[in-house]
Amino acid sequence: MFSWTIFIKTLQSNLFLWMVVTFAMTVFFNATIFAVDNLTSSGLTPPGDLTDSLSLLDQTFFSMIGILLPLIYIVVVSNRLIAKEVDQGSLAFVLTTQVSRETLIFTRGLFLFLSISAMMLILSLTGSATLQTLSMDVDLEVYGQIMFGLYALELSFAGINFLTSSLFNKTSLSIGFGAGISLGMFLLSTLSSLTSDLEPLRQLTLNQFFQVETIIRGEANSLLNFSILLSVFVCLSLFGFQIFHKKNLPL
Repeated sequence: MFSWTIFIKTLQSNLFLWMVVTFAMTVFFNATIFAVDNLTSSGLTPPGDLTDSLSLLDQTFFSMIGILLPLIYIVVVSNRLIAKEVDQGSLAFVLTTQVSRETLIFTRGLFLFLSISAMMLILSLTGSATLQTLSMDVDLEVYGQIMFGLYALELSFAGINFLTSSLFNKTSLSIGFGAGISLGMFLLSTLSSLTSDLEPLRQLTLNQFFQVETIIRGEANSLLNFSILLSVFVCLSLFGFQIFHKKNLPL
């Protein structure tokens, strides 16, 4: 069910975008860590109730850029993997070279998973190295939970976009529904943080299972929350596999 040829070609097609997004995230994250360190070490009072470094990082990175940049990569690459080639008709050539649908969809789905995993691993390791280099007063176990939570959230978004790419034959529909649902959840989650009156909106999103402040305070059931996010990814990906395997393709 795995093809090195398809994997390498998929890697070549998406490597530049992966490098750009990974580099941008890493630079921004580590620059944010330096900025937070300068703020806390200078004795300045953080805004609101933000009293520790991880809370500041939540407001400046995890709640916005940390979610959006990987999501951009996920939306673009998920669409490229299936829907775009079906729409352009280029998938016909691939499937006439003795490559089965199962091999194609499994190999490309595996690429999506591994590329996101590598991106988040690099982000986590460089961030951890910077935190330790600056000797910041940060609980690395809590930091690890936050990074894994972010990783699980992005995988759940990947499941959504992989499913829409497998379901639709048109690029516009694949991106429209995949990006629309994912960004819609992000926007609802962001709005819910503005005022307590809008807090119920968060319950309509997957973001409810990744709340940095509850992780910092030790109030989150991280094992359950992250398991739900990973289950969403696995279930939607498997559903996408089945749809692509059985659907009639306009080849």
